[in-house]
Amino acid sequence: MITGRRACFSRARFHQVYYPDLRPLTAEQKRARPDVWHPIARRHPRSGWTSLYIGRWAYKIEGMPDREAEDLIHYLQKFATRPESVYRHKWRVGDALLWDNRCAQHCATPFDDTTFERHMQRTTLEGEVPIMAETPMPRPERAAALA
Repeated sequence: MITGRRACFSRARFHQVYYPDLRPLTAEQKRARPDVWHPIARRHPRSGWTSLYIGRWAYKIEGMPDREAEDLIHYLQKFATRPESVYRHKWRVGDALLWDNRCAQHCATPFDDTTFERHMQRTTLEGEVPIMAETPMPRPERAAALA
């Protein structure tokens, strides 16, 4: 159902939903962040493993009626965020975290900046165009669990 399909991701559509305390995006900001289409089942360019590429910015799936696409997106979002699939970091002084955006979702959790101080640096590497997974190829440990 998802192999060979792409979802549309829109920051402009959901900005006020996920950031209600921020100002609405300007027309210029919206133009700078156009909607993008990505494969839902994505093949990692090095390992060949398939990952689910879905997140809170997805809102439609090509070739599906809107209501059916919304239902599937919500199902996949719940599936991807089950407790056994989530890593929650417990921060300690000196920690640094790296992740591969091609196969991991990430979301900040609330932070009390009136009590605590933090220093963050972000580095983003340019990558290749996402590769559509034609047939699923789960990680070996996941494949064993599914058997």
